[in-house]
Amino acid sequence: MRTVRNRTRMEKFWIMSQGPASRVGLRISLLLLVAGILWTTGCSKDTEGIFYSLEQEEKAVDNTLPNDVRITGNMIKVTIGSESRYYLGAGSLFYRTTDLADNQPWTKIKSPISYGIVSGVAEVGGRVYVSLSNGSEHGLFRLTSDGNAYDLGSGNLYSDKQITRLFTLNNTLFASVGTILDDTFALMFWNGSNLVPTGVAGYKIVAGAWDGVNYWFASPSDLFRFNAAPSLNGWTPTPYYSYEASTESGASPAEQLNNKTYFTDLFVDDTDPSVSSPPYPLYLCSSDGYILKTKDGGVSWKSSVDHNRSFQSISKVGNIIVLGAGGSVVRELPKAVAEDDLDTLQTPGGNFLRLPDLYGSNVIRVFGFGNILYAGTTANGLWRGDYSTDPSSPVWSQE
Repeated sequence: MRTVRNRTRMEKFWIMSQGPASRVGLRISLLLLVAGILWTTGCSKDTEGIFYSLEQEEKAVDNTLPNDVRITGNMIKVTIGSESRYYLGAGSLFYRTTDLADNQPWTKIKSPISYGIVSGVAEVGGRVYVSLSNGSEHGLFRLTSDGNAYDLGSGNLYSDKQITRLFTLNNTLFASVGTILDDTFALMFWNGSNLVPTGVAGYKIVAGAWDGVNYWFASPSDLFRFNAAPSLNGWTPTPYYSYEASTESGASPAEQLNNKTYFTDLFVDDTDPSVSSPPYPLYLCSSDGYILKTKDGGVSWKSSVDHNRSFQSISKVGNIIVLGAGGSVVRELPKAVAEDDLDTLQTPGGNFLRLPDLYGSNVIRVFGFGNILYAGTTANGLWRGDYSTDPSSPVWSQE
């Protein structure tokens, strides 16, 4: 039975701080002081809140999505008939057209499960699939062909366990199932009529990606790589990399990957202008402060310095890699694509710092669609950054 690591950076600091009573007391006092400062300045690791001036405050253009929703699942862009739409998991399932006019409303789709919370949304074969749970009742449902409601005629497609993530990789739907409460994690895939096991079990899969050659999956402390299509129990549950031990044919991982852990998200950049054929560049981020990149399917890796940020999500807008950085909100890697520079980290420009409801948020998911970036928060809804006119000065607004 595997133990999934969820220890935070603060917990690690606490462990290292054990020592003589005087030293512990001093550290506790310092921690309390820092906590007090963070609480009164926007709860950010950065100093923007400290120097914030009310004269700079700017009201965000607001749309119809509730401002206090928590983003609970992912966001996708799909074409339904002749209409291009966004679908978003924010407690319930919401959708709207991709027209950026501010009068375009979000429509809420009633859940087929009482008090069901959306954990994932994905599109396969022109149909949208949604995973939900209320804690005791779980489900995987398909939307109707017009995308406006749950298809109750096809019923609940999977109800055995809670689905925590949905991924569409290489036109295949994958589901990460199980929770830490029952410790029965498994990675499953849709075979056209049912969710069936891939063979990977006992690992809490939090992210997935397809680099054009390999399927990649991440648990908090492990990476899996498969180059064969999934089949019923066809994948051997042996990590390509594990924090505890390197275990792919006895080979050690690249030095830059070794000893990295607390993985949170994967992103494949299949629009990198310097790459003409797969494998495409793969990015990996962690809540431990690191970003990693491989351009050769995992043969070699490049690692950033420890940014001391809790990175939760990674995506791309325009030609800029962006990160959902938890309490540090959104961060950009302006040189990651062109120069493989993972150390240069910056705050978005434009009106970003004039929106306290945005830069004081905890951003857990980022979604890039061309030159438009969406940032999902834990309590302040969904935000949109328009990078189309000037990438150095995006225009931010609240959905």
